[in-house]
Amino acid sequence: MLRVHITILGLDGLSFKYINKIQRDNLMSTFVWLLSRAQKLTIRSEFPPITPTCWTGILMGVNPGKHGIFSFERVDVRKLRGRLYNARDLMHPRIHEMLAMAGKKSVIINPIPEHPIVPAKGQT
Repeated sequence: MLRVHITILGLDGLSFKYINKIQRDNLMSTFVWLLSRAQKLTIRSEFPPITPTCWTGILMGVNPGKHGIFSFERVDVRKLRGRLYNARDLMHPRIHEMLAMAGKKSVIINPIPEHPIVPAKGQT
């Protein structure tokens, strides 16, 4: 049986210029060690390039048109009030949720949006 192990380490807002400085000056030895052994993939940013939109796209594998998160705040036009997006606003399952629905195990720490935790069918 083929086992695939994937780790995504997200460093939100860390520029490639600063990563290169860290590597060049060996400022964070464990981080430099991880970078030297990793297969790197550059992900182009969503638009708008803000945290909730980008991380939701990464965790779902789809663009904002499918996952439905466009900013930090969702505006209710009927009540003329805003509130933060949460997991109930998602219009597409996240990758770890799709794996659970397929009966596969996965571990995720700090998913975006992280609350409330919505159990997958058959999972507790």
